[in-house]
This record gives sequence, C-alpha cells and structure tokens, in this order.
Amino acid sequence: MFHQIDHALEQYLRTEVPLPPADVDVAFNAPAKDWSARLSRPTINLFLWDIRRSATKQRGGIEEVEIEGRTFRRVPPRVLEMRYLVTAWSSEHRDEHQMLGNVASTIITRRTLPNQYLPDGFELPDDRPVELLLTTTSDLKPNDFWSSIDGQLKPGLDIVVTFWVATPLTEVADPATSVEVGTSDTNDPSRSTRRSYVAGRTQNPANIGRRVRTRRGSATVQEGGEFVVPGEPGESLTLDSEPPVTTEIPADGRLELE
Repeated sequence: MFHQIDHALEQYLRTEVPLPPADVDVAFNAPAKDWSARLSRPTINLFLWDIRRSATKQRGGIEEVEIEGRTFRRVPPRVLEMRYLVTAWSSEHRDEHQMLGNVASTIITRRTLPNQYLPDGFELPDDRPVELLLTTTSDLKPNDFWSSIDGQLKPGLDIVVTFWVATPLTEVADPATSVEVGTSDTNDPSRSTRRSYVAGRTQNPANIGRRVRTRRGSATVQEGGEFVVPGEPGESLTLDSEPPVTTEIPADGRLELE
C-alpha cells in the first residue's frame, strides 16, 4: 500500500514538475549526512516520516452501501495520512531552491493526486480521490528532526498524502416477511401455543401512526412505514387509512401497501 503511494507520488512529480530521470534523481531515504555525502546528481528526496489515522476525516459507526442492486453494511473506510518531508539536493543552493519551488508550485496548484499516476490495482473506495496537500502546520520540528538523524539543516516541504482504505463488506439479508412465536410446556404439550406475524410496509407517510388490523390482532405503523401484525397468509388485513385499505396477506414475500 505505502510503496504504491511512493510510486504514484514519484510519477506525478516527474511528469508535472517536471523532473526528467536524465537530469534529476528521486529518492526516499532518510536525509542523513552519510546519505547526502554520496549524492552525485541533483536529487529530490521524499522522506516518509509519519503515518497516522486522520483526526478530521474519519467517520464512525456503520454505513450501508448499495452495489449492483445489493445492500451491504461496513465500517466507513479508514482514512490514512502519509507525511513526507521533501528536500532538494544539489551542488548549488540556487538550484536546490529552484527545484524545491517547482515542486511546491506543482503541489499547491492541485489538491489531488490524479488517478492516472496510481498503479493498477490500487483501490479507491467510493471513488474518493487521493489528496495531496502542502501543510500549513506541522508536528515536524526542524532542529530536532535534523539532529535526530545526524543531518544537515535544510529547508523542506512538509506534505500530506491522504487516502481512504476499503473495509470489509457484509451483505444485508432481505427483511423478514413473517415471524412465528411459539411457547411449549414440557409437562403438558397440549398447552403449547404458536402465533404467526407478518411484516409489511406502507409507502405513504400519512399512514405513520395508523393502525393495521387482522382478525388476530393489530399494530401501529412505525416511523419508517413498517409494521408487524399477527396474521397468517391468506387472511384479510386492513389499514385504517382514509379510506381504509383491505388486502389479503400473501403466501410469501413482503406485504406492500400504498
């Protein structure tokens, strides 16, 4: 996953800045002194120094999605942030500043990483784009950072790549069309009972709160237009609407009323 973002970011900068391979190298090393001492060509270094869950974009709970007519539940896709320190290396500071400025200009003018630079097979949940931003605030403290890696203090760009990671899908079963409740008496089987219920729905919001009746009992239409009422297939059911609607409980399938 992370190596795919590395690859996409390199291809994007090489094409858009541009950074021709014949003229500029792109590296992903920790910019320590022993590494920089071995450089012989102009180099843009993309050092990945932090990976974390997004504190602002992540959603909680469970959500439902529909795919090709089928309904699934999932935890919302996870949101990850990859933070890079981008530095330019050359024998001339003026050249370094020019390369770094060109990279900054490219990133500032576009807030997303175009899909064309993502490798085949990189999944984008719900077609959410990979975001690419130059940060306005950073946890990276330059003096502490450079001293910790034994590096040479240099100007750099702190950029954040944000992307969504797919979570597993669980298919939602079709709603129940009937319910059967039974009780049994192990000492006296003749006292065992069974009661059947049918589930239905009315699409008219005006019917919410109204009664649905069968010869076996009644129920109230709930907020979503659904109801569960005592009854058996083939029996008559009446919705106390204006005027009342009477229908026969189907042998199978969900009962739909106007």
